[in-house]
Order: sequence, then structure tokens, then C-alpha cells
Amino acid sequence: MAEMSMKEQQIWHRFLKQADTKALFFAVVTLNYDDETSLHPLVQRILIDETMDLAVVKAFYFRLGPGYLKQYATRDEAPSYLDDTYQLMEELEEKVATGFYTKNEFYYDPTHDFGENWLEAYPDIAVKKQIPAIMASALDGEADLVVEEPWESFEDGLPFELVEKLYED
Repeated sequence: MAEMSMKEQQIWHRFLKQADTKALFFAVVTLNYDDETSLHPLVQRILIDETMDLAVVKAFYFRLGPGYLKQYATRDEAPSYLDDTYQLMEELEEKVATGFYTKNEFYYDPTHDFGENWLEAYPDIAVKKQIPAIMASALDGEADLVVEEPWESFEDGLPFELVEKLYED
């Protein structure tokens, strides 16, 4: 990942300071995962905020590609370029399993995520380790998080108006 500019960091921090659960969910589902690292402000927020809704956490987790990563039983088996992503996956699994995240207001189902079934996303991969049941299960949140397509208002994890600020002189 190219290092994030100071301007981009400031925009992300401004966004994260005011973002509600829906905005965080939209950020997760529109983020460019080719550029994601554990140092990204959104990723850091997800990792440290125990009040992060589990729907956001699970949507982020599945976009890391656990179905692909599970072809490696351990991080040591995985190629070095996957170190950061594998570590993120394992950290999220542990935090969810230990009850670190305390909020579950919104529904989320990894088998019905904008037409994607994440549990069947990599059918040709022979897994050595299964996705934990606690991660694969749907959340029974009471509220409907998604009422519109996030791509109508977000790009690369940010609302359009903030993306435009990235490119202003």
C-alpha cells in the first residue's frame, strides 16, 4: 500500500469522528481492499472500538477473504504478502469469539451480502481450517442497516463529498 498522505489521513479521521453505523458499514463495503492494511484509520477503528456493530465487523472480515486465506492452516504457512491480512482475520475471529464487540443492533448475513455468498466465494480452494461458526453465522439484529446501495454515495470507503476533497488542490 502506498503511504497515506496527511490530507487523506485527516479526511479519514474527520469521517470516522462523525460516522454512524450505516456510514461505517458503507465504508467497509466500498473500501479498496488492495490498499487496506492494519494501519488504515478505518481498520484501526474496527480493531479498537468495542462498540463497533458486529454487522460492520463481519462485513469487514468477509472482505478480507477468509475463504481464500483458510487454505493456509497458519499465518506461517501463508505467503508473506498475506501476513497483514491473515493477522487481521485472526484478530477479528478472536475478538468476536471472546465477546470484545458489545453491539449487535443490525442484521448481517455473510451468505446474502449484496448478492455475494462469502461462505462459497472460493469454491476451488481446499481449506485447511474452517471459518469459525461464530463468524459464518448470520446476525439477528433488529434494524435493517442497508436501505440503499452504498455505491450510490460512497467510493473507496468514503462519502463522495469527502472523496472529492481528496482531489482538490
